[in-house]
Amino acid sequence: MDTYTVKKGEQLPEIARKLGIPIDSIIAINDFDDLELKEGQIIQIPVYDTTIFDVYKIKNGDTLYNVSSEYGISPNVLAAINGLDLTDYIYPGQKIIVPKQGISLYITGPGDTVRDVLTDGNLTLEDLVYYNGNVYLVPDQLLIHKDKEQI
Repeated sequence: MDTYTVKKGEQLPEIARKLGIPIDSIIAINDFDDLELKEGQIIQIPVYDTTIFDVYKIKNGDTLYNVSSEYGISPNVLAAINGLDLTDYIYPGQKIIVPKQGISLYITGPGDTVRDVLTDGNLTLEDLVYYNGNVYLVPDQLLIHKDKEQI
C-alpha cells in the first residue's frame, strides 16, 4: 500500500484517473465516512505489481462475466481483485485490473488447505511459496502463480 495526500479541490474520480487505479479499489481499502475528501487528507492507495496485472478499460456492453471469460478467470475472482460484487454496475471508461496472460489467481475460502490450493492451481509447494511468500490460508487471501507453459 501507498498513501496519497489529497490536494485542494481533489476528489476520488480525479485521483483515481491521475494514478490509473480503479476508483472501486481505492474505496475498498479506505474506511471512508463519506466520499467528500478534504485537503490534506491521507488515503490508502493500492499498489499493483505490473508484472502480474494489466489495467483494462471497460467498453460499452462489457460485463464482469464477459471480461472474466476473455481473460480466463472466474468472475468471482475478477470482482474480488477489483473490490466489486458480481452485481455491481460497471460502466464504459471504468478501469479494472486483470491478470496478465500466463498468470493464475486463487482466492482462498474458509477451510481451504494447502492441498486444496495446490490441486486447484496444479502447483507444487515450492511454486506456491516462491510466487506468494507467506501463505496464511485465511479466507480471501489472493494467491498468484504463473502457468507452467509460461515459465
